[in-house]
Amino acid sequence: MAEVVDLGILGTPPVLSGYLILSHGSGALVDAGSASVAEEYLSRARERSGGARLEYVLITHVHLDHAGGTRRILDAEPGMRAAIYTKGARHLVDPSRLMESSRQVLGGVVDLWEGMEAVDPGRLIQMEDGEELTIGNSTARLVATPGHASHSSAWYLVEDRVLFPGDSAGMLLIGEGGIAWPTAPPPFRMDMFMESLSKLESLDPRIICVPHYGCTRRAREYLESTRRIYIEVDRALARVCDEGVRGDSRVLDGVLEILGLREMPRGEPLDDELMRNVRGLPGYSHCSR
Repeated sequence: MAEVVDLGILGTPPVLSGYLILSHGSGALVDAGSASVAEEYLSRARERSGGARLEYVLITHVHLDHAGGTRRILDAEPGMRAAIYTKGARHLVDPSRLMESSRQVLGGVVDLWEGMEAVDPGRLIQMEDGEELTIGNSTARLVATPGHASHSSAWYLVEDRVLFPGDSAGMLLIGEGGIAWPTAPPPFRMDMFMESLSKLESLDPRIICVPHYGCTRRAREYLESTRRIYIEVDRALARVCDEGVRGDSRVLDGVLEILGLREMPRGEPLDDELMRNVRGLPGYSHCSR
């Protein structure tokens, strides 16, 4: 059996939740986080590792908040390697195109997260859908989950039935009992996302640990709520935009009103994150008509 250590939310404002897998003297991080939180992430992992060897960082996809810190983590831990879906590996080796597209989508957030540095390809383990990696005496399976991005994947601890979906199962605000919310920045493919979500449901996970933010033992219920919230937010966006509402703050007000989430915590960093993660939904295109 593996132990999954929730290292808490990293960064101010928050970037992602860090997770450490421990099994029989071996350790693996799930995602590297942004470059801006790499030092904080490793510090927490070392404190909680119990002397285990940190061998791997399991990358779910190469967006900057998940993989931007890969080079810094590998530089600080020479014995570690990064395991990644083959479709995303080239962006770690040469992040120039990724950085260009990231700046178009994220703007100044790229600088806040401190970008991404190229990774030595010799430090990568490139994996295909369904391939497995041994961590101590536990098995981590890579599951390809296109939709959020073409290179998206999840990691699944087979024996323990713990799923790390990356951004292929939405956001959890925040932790057990929290509210689901989309992770759908452009470019985003709703049809592919829903197919990938069904693929994750078929695994029948016992626990889901979401990078934004926290774990839940109500795995089946959470995946069902994720499917529902994507559809509901998409429809609400189209309705609000068709009514002529413009400006992110007013659009978000309208969407939350329709969804009955008026009591949801608000504030500039969170509002920005919520809107950044719905601009790829089809309904948001109605705001540009």
